[in-house]
Amino acid sequence: MEAVLDVRNLHTRFERPDSVVYAVNGVSFQVLPGEWLGILGESGSGKSAMLMSILHLLGNNGQVFDGEIMFDGQDLLHMSKRELRYVRGQHIGVVFQNVVNSFNQYLRVGQQIMEPLLEHGICSKAEAKQRAIALMGEMGIPDPAVRFANYPFELSGGMRQRAMIAAALACEPKLLLADEPTTALDTTIQVQVLAVLRRACERRKMSTVMVTHDIGVATNVCDRVLVLYGGQVMEMAEIDQFIQRPAHPYTLGLRSSALDNRRKGMFAPISGNAQTLIQPPVGCPFAPRCRFADSTCDAVRPAFRQLEKDHWVACHHVEGVAVNGG
Repeated sequence: MEAVLDVRNLHTRFERPDSVVYAVNGVSFQVLPGEWLGILGESGSGKSAMLMSILHLLGNNGQVFDGEIMFDGQDLLHMSKRELRYVRGQHIGVVFQNVVNSFNQYLRVGQQIMEPLLEHGICSKAEAKQRAIALMGEMGIPDPAVRFANYPFELSGGMRQRAMIAAALACEPKLLLADEPTTALDTTIQVQVLAVLRRACERRKMSTVMVTHDIGVATNVCDRVLVLYGGQVMEMAEIDQFIQRPAHPYTLGLRSSALDNRRKGMFAPISGNAQTLIQPPVGCPFAPRCRFADSTCDAVRPAFRQLEKDHWVACHHVEGVAVNGG
């Protein structure tokens, strides 16, 4: 199948007064029609920077300085602002991480769900209102016709998140980008929101890229998972392989540091902290925290190696990890 989204050797950096942060360092992946791809990693691993690079939403100090982002046969990096404005919302929907700041607190929720429909001239104002109410109902918001007139601060966190998803889906986009779509929600509401989002995307046969730091979320809703660290892809696998045969030391660390009632004993956090890359990366970015690392890891970037069909890993010592790290 032809990919809906094809990201090739993406590099993104941020200018600071005293330095440059190298946030994304050669990321490549594809998203197939109807697929749900999870981007997994700790805070600071480059997940959100990578996602926001796709639509040039990096802020004034962010820059994509190498790579290609192909969507429907066109490179988004070569589009003008006007062309990007046409793509955003209509063909690519976005669910932002901070839902409180994503809504205008002075406009009614229904108006903001209608906005992309009216901005792109898809339907009349009356039709947009009916579609917005229908979407709110589909997202599980009770009394959607009443909630349509509410302001964002009058909704609970879970309802605000559902309303944000409704706005992202309003124009029936081909691709949805979801940046930590259940941040700050309690576990029960998180599960409900993810289930609603997954069903909505499946009905529309919509491709989805979801960023998350939660390995449990990734393994429960994604078809395929890409593990990111230091702005580089550490591992990529179909979900069954990812669950049963994780192969990169960082993936194993994420799994062992997550609370899991099925495993005996205490959970084991990854030692150290993710570091901000203020120099172009050399070698494996995870090497300072990896118990398998040696001088080769510090000096040589590991190649992306295929372990089996649909399972790739970037590690010099993947065979040793398989024997000793599981």
